[in-house]
Amino acid sequence: MKRFAALTLAFILMFTFAVSVAAQDSPVGKQYYSIEVSAEGSGSASSSTNKVEVDSDDTVTLTADPDQGYFTRWIIDGDYELVEGYTLEDPVIVIRPRSDINATASFSVDPNYLSMFVEVDTPGNGTAYVDLPKVQKGTETVVTFTAEEDGDEFIEWEFFCEYKIVSGDLKSKVIKIIPYTDIHAVAHFKNGQQQPSNPDDSEESPKTGDPLPYALPVMALAFGAAVVAAKKLKKD
Repeated sequence: MKRFAALTLAFILMFTFAVSVAAQDSPVGKQYYSIEVSAEGSGSASSSTNKVEVDSDDTVTLTADPDQGYFTRWIIDGDYELVEGYTLEDPVIVIRPRSDINATASFSVDPNYLSMFVEVDTPGNGTAYVDLPKVQKGTETVVTFTAEEDGDEFIEWEFFCEYKIVSGDLKSKVIKIIPYTDIHAVAHFKNGQQQPSNPDDSEESPKTGDPLPYALPVMALAFGAAVVAAKKLKKD
C-alpha cells in the first residue's frame, strides 16, 4: 500500500513538473503590443512586424517609400523609444515600442523640387502630359511636354512661370524646356466641331457678300415682265 502511494505521489510530481515546463514554453498567456502602419499622401509605408512582446527589447523597423519630389514625416501615436534614425523625418526608422503603436507616414511636397502641371484648354479635344511631374531645383533638368491630337488640331503651348526652351517651339506638339520655377502648362487645340460665328466663314452657306441669291429673283421678275409685254404687243 505504501509502495502504491509512493508511486502515485511520484507520478503527480512528474506531471506537475511537465505542466510547469510546458507553460513556460507555451506562448499562451503572453501579451503583445500591436503595430499598425498607414500612409497619407504620395507614397507607401510598411513595418517589419505587426506585434512585439510586452516588456521585451524587440524593435520594429518602419519604412516609408515616398514618390519622387516628396518627403516623409512620421506621426507616431503611442509610447516608444527611437533606436535608429535621427529624426521622425527619416524615411526608415527603428523604434522599441512601450505600448500599442499607430504610425502614419505623411508625405508632403519637397520644397527642393519643382512641380510640373499640365492641362488641356477646352473645348478643344486632345491630351497633354509631361514626362517628369517633379524636378529637383538647380539641376537644369530637361522636361518634355507632349500634346496628342484627338480629332482636333493642336494650336500651341502656353507656359506660365519661368523656363527656357531647349527643343521645339510653342507650336510644336513635343517641346523640351528647362524649368526654373513651378510650371503650369496649357495645351490649346482647335475645336473642329465649333460652328463659325460669322456665316461668311462657312463653306456650305451663301456668303453675305454674294449677289447671286438676290439677283436670281430680280432676273425672274424681269423675265416675267418681258413675256407679258411681248404678249401685249402681239395683240396690238
